[in-house]
Amino acid sequence: MAHTQSFTDYDYSVAKGFVLSALFWGLIGMSVGLVLAFALIFPELHADLPWLTFNRLRPLHTNAVIFGFTLAGIFAAWYYISQRVLKVRMVLPTLAKTYLVLFNLIIVLAALTLILGHSSSKEYHELPWWLDIAIVVMWLMWGAHMFAMLGARREKTLYVSIWYFMACFFGVGMLFLFNGLAIPTWFVTKTGNWWHSV
Repeated sequence: MAHTQSFTDYDYSVAKGFVLSALFWGLIGMSVGLVLAFALIFPELHADLPWLTFNRLRPLHTNAVIFGFTLAGIFAAWYYISQRVLKVRMVLPTLAKTYLVLFNLIIVLAALTLILGHSSSKEYHELPWWLDIAIVVMWLMWGAHMFAMLGARREKTLYVSIWYFMACFFGVGMLFLFNGLAIPTWFVTKTGNWWHSV
């Protein structure tokens, strides 16, 4: 008699962690957005403190909502849906839990760098290059987990939801890499500091 896997066999710990992360970063991002809205009405609220100015809080707001809140929600969906749709318990749970911790650490470091005014000045790609490296490592960890789950699946049919996650992995990865490219003008014009562009 074939063993049928019940929902109690699945490991939702990482999915729950990402749900909590999404709620936390959503609250932070939307609170910063509220502060920004009040600052537009009452400009004196920043009290001449540089870390409370619009040009520092606005990237913090957008990054916390887009990456902290929305991306954590996508990851929570993956760690929940993939097990049920692929009919396999989460493989590589240590990698997935490390991924959850690294994700939140990157969001914390991103918030700190933005508040301190360290920015590449590229829209939605403001973080410094050393944090970009951590993001690429994190993204590749998700890809490794995704393809390990696909390799261990018990369901032969790949449902469209899995294709959407794979498209997200490849599409956002390519967008991140191409958006992060910088062509240093120093090599052509001999002006500027080329190492700041990299």
